[in-house]
Amino acid sequence: MIKLGRDVSSVNGSTHFLDGKYYHFYDRRLTEDTPKLYMDLLESAQSSIVIWDPHYSQCEPSIFSVVQTDGIRIEVLTVCEGWENKNDMNAFADRILSAIDSIVVPECHVFVNALAPRDWRRFHWTEWHDRYLIIDNSKVFLVGASLDAQYDTRKSFGICQLAETDDINLVIDAYNAYKGSIIDVSGGARGNGYNCYVHRP
Repeated sequence: MIKLGRDVSSVNGSTHFLDGKYYHFYDRRLTEDTPKLYMDLLESAQSSIVIWDPHYSQCEPSIFSVVQTDGIRIEVLTVCEGWENKNDMNAFADRILSAIDSIVVPECHVFVNALAPRDWRRFHWTEWHDRYLIIDNSKVFLVGASLDAQYDTRKSFGICQLAETDDINLVIDAYNAYKGSIIDVSGGARGNGYNCYVHRP
């Protein structure tokens, strides 16, 4: 289990995150090394990974190559940024699955729930801004940068772990509510997004 504490080198394999008690800051001025904390958190997951992030389009799915747990469930809640359709979201889910070693992780389940492009949404309007990472339905992190920055050395950003049970539950409940508000367009005229699922075996 990863414990965020004073010795950040034991957390992310690098001293390039400035370390607080519950907050870690990647300062791009100090290094050109790839940020590692986010990927280490993905690697630590024992049952599930939830990524609540409104921006997916620049994501390099190779960040998921660190996933090690067989039978793991991965969920992404996002927003289409252009004119993407369900086929695009299915392809994104499939790229995540393909990035995870099939020998190390022979069973894996990937769900992508995405709001359709804004111009398409006439009903059930929902939106959000912040980025969250939820590990094993119990550890919740507020992440200052989207998925594209997790392997990018050009941006500074922070990761904050929520410590209070009430705050953790608040985020998990909000995530479930927003995810539940997405109605797949294939279900009828009142659809506002896409629900995609890929898996192996």
